[in-house]
Amino acid sequence: MLKLRVTIVGVVSLLLIILFVWIYGKQKSYSVTMEFFTENGSHVEYPQIKNLKDKKKQKRINEILKEQIYLGAKDSLLEPFVDFSNPRYVYDFKVEVGYTDQYIASFLYSFFAHGFDGPDDKYHQHNSRNYGVTIDMETGEKLELSKFMIIDERLINSTDGSGKETNYDSPAYDYHTFKDLYYVYTSEKEKDNFHQYTMQDIIEQLNSSIRETMWYIDKDKNIVFYRGDASLRIPYTELEEIIYPSYLEDLRK
Repeated sequence: MLKLRVTIVGVVSLLLIILFVWIYGKQKSYSVTMEFFTENGSHVEYPQIKNLKDKKKQKRINEILKEQIYLGAKDSLLEPFVDFSNPRYVYDFKVEVGYTDQYIASFLYSFFAHGFDGPDDKYHQHNSRNYGVTIDMETGEKLELSKFMIIDERLINSTDGSGKETNYDSPAYDYHTFKDLYYVYTSEKEKDNFHQYTMQDIIEQLNSSIRETMWYIDKDKNIVFYRGDASLRIPYTELEEIIYPSYLEDLRK
C-alpha cells in the first residue's frame, strides 16, 4: 500500500513538473511596448522589447526593430525607400504586434506616405507599404524566411486551405493561393496577365535578405505574405511540411 502511494505521488509530481515546464515555455520573459516620434511632419510608431533579462540581447533586438523603419521598405533598386528629410512628403507608420512568445516575436510594419516627392513636383503622390519583421528571441537576430522554412515548390503551390479561387473581377482581389498573390505560373498554360513570374523568380526573391521582408506571423499563427497592399494568410498547419522543426514545435504549443 505504501509503495502504491509513493508511486502515485511520484506520478503526480512528474505531471506537475511537466505542466510547469509547458506553462513556462509558453510565457514570455519580456514585454512589447510602442515608441513614437515625429520628424518633419511624419508620425512614426515602432515596437520595442522591455524586461528581457539579457540586456545586451534586448539592446540588439531593439536596434533591429527601430532600424526597420528606415531600412525595411525598399525601392525598385533595392535601396531604402523611407526618407524623412522632405517635409512636403510625410509618412504615417503603424505597427501590428503579431505572434510573440518565448522563442519568436513577429511584427507587421505599415505606412502611408503622401505629398510632393521632389522640390519641383506639382502633383500630389501617395504610396503605402506593408512589410514584416520577425525576431528569433533565442539568438536575438532577425529571422529570414529561408531560416524559418524551406522555400520550394511546396510553398509556391500552397493555399489558405479555403478551397476558394481568386476573384479577378473584384476591385480588391481576395487571394487564396500563393501563386495568385505573387503572379506565379508553373506551366505555359497558366501564363497570363495575372501570372507573369516563374517559380524560380519568386523563390530567388524570397531567399534574398536584401529585399523587403514580405511575411510575418500573426497572432493566430497564420503565416501572412504581402505583395504591396495585397496579402494572403496561410495557417501554419498548411505549411507544416516545410517549416523547420524547432519553429514548428513552437507553433504547435
